[in-house]
Amino acid sequence: MANPLNTLTIEEMLGEEIMMNQQLIEEYKRRQMMNSSTLDHMKNKLKGENKLWLNLDTNFIKLPRDKAQEAVEQNQNHLDEEINRLLGIVRKNKAEMEEIQKSGETSKGFLLRELKEAEDPDREVVL
Repeated sequence: MANPLNTLTIEEMLGEEIMMNQQLIEEYKRRQMMNSSTLDHMKNKLKGENKLWLNLDTNFIKLPRDKAQEAVEQNQNHLDEEINRLLGIVRKNKAEMEEIQKSGETSKGFLLRELKEAEDPDREVVL
């Protein structure tokens, strides 16, 4: 029989990890949308440009058009891989959390009762 406090701690840690990973997934999807609009803009509006400026974090770099497009596409592929990896972790953590909740161990922590005076002689009675 597992300690209910340990079970609650594990469940809380799993919940935090799920939330953090879901926030990362949202951020990566936002970046994917930006990359997608960048690629569309490169194909439609910047057709005649030979060199393009790219913003990589805090740096601006001027690259040939094909290299710039390749860099954005590689970033897009990397984001796809990261999103899929994080989704796998989230699914695993959710399944683990459901398993903990089905076992009923978490609810045992809430079945606490007050100690009687005979059980705790050091207890002070406050009126």
